[in-house]
Amino acid sequence: KKRNKSLCVETESMTSENDDKKDNENNYILTEDGKFPSHDDFNSQLDGFDTTENQRIEPSGSRNIEQQLQHLSGTVVKDVRFMRLVVFMIIINSVMMGIATFDFVTDDPDVNQAFESVDFAFLIFFTIELGLQFIHRGLSLFSNGWLTFDFIVVASSWMSASFMILRTLRIFRVLRLVTRVRVLNEIVAALINTIPKLIAIAAVLFLIFYVYAVMLTLFFKDMYEEGLTSYDYFSRLDKTFLTLFQLMTLDSWSTVTKEVMEVYPWSWVVFVSFVTLSSFTVVNLIIAVICDAIQDLHRGDFESTLEAVISQSKTEEGERNTESSLCSHTDVNCVEKKVNDLSNVVEQILSNQKEMQLMLEDIMKAQNARNVTSQNR
Repeated sequence: KKRNKSLCVETESMTSENDDKKDNENNYILTEDGKFPSHDDFNSQLDGFDTTENQRIEPSGSRNIEQQLQHLSGTVVKDVRFMRLVVFMIIINSVMMGIATFDFVTDDPDVNQAFESVDFAFLIFFTIELGLQFIHRGLSLFSNGWLTFDFIVVASSWMSASFMILRTLRIFRVLRLVTRVRVLNEIVAALINTIPKLIAIAAVLFLIFYVYAVMLTLFFKDMYEEGLTSYDYFSRLDKTFLTLFQLMTLDSWSTVTKEVMEVYPWSWVVFVSFVTLSSFTVVNLIIAVICDAIQDLHRGDFESTLEAVISQSKTEEGERNTESSLCSHTDVNCVEKKVNDLSNVVEQILSNQKEMQLMLEDIMKAQNARNVTSQNR
């Protein structure tokens, strides 16, 4: 019994020591010195700091205001009425810039100042419109080529307001119509797509120009110094290039040819061959490339219209199948509804067929015109 009592006392003392050690370990965290201040001491060091939730979390009020402004500006710039207003303002501003070139405006300081004030008001309007676009799109505005062009035009207009020598840049505001009118936008986009082909044709034309420029300069270099021609056509390479461009545009090409033929009767071979290659061949190639681009544009519109008609017909067919599954064949009202739906579908198909027939006729006319042009060449 004495031995059991002593063991119980020792066990209780060891347990109390272990509990004290655990309390000490819980009150301290390991540091370089082996001990850290207790949690109470650590919390006392943070009394000077406000660790509430309102301090840690960023308030969302400013973010909500920003989103509301972005949504509001997007609603304004995408509104059809606002787009038409912008187009109308561009047209009026362009007309006024043309009127401002007349003498009754430039000679009268008061009228000229009135035109300048109105033009400045137009510039402010265009700047506000561009600012709304920037609020709505952010930096992604510069990923759109047309909006980037608008930004350059408006920025150059502000520069022209500060520097008199740049005032002529204001007329470039007229080009903003290209970014606003869908038809002009599509035509310009089609022309941009033809740039690689046009560059290749221009390279061929430059080679033809260079060969004939060197040849004509060597043949007829001294004719003007000797008084055999009325103008200096071929004394230097650059002047020969200008003369060849005049011949390509068929501007008085016969006059130049006859002046040279009075001295060199065989020279008509050189001039006729150049006019045939440059004016009748290469220029017609440029026209053919542009016609192909416009035709591709119409073909894309036709394909998109056809896809829309097909998708719409599939949707209507699915709706009709759903309705037919819900209706019973003995229901007279359901049968009448089906008949009306079928008649509407037939009318729509006929109207779509007429539209496609007209588009096909336009494509055939363009193809026939190309064939006639190729046969003439």
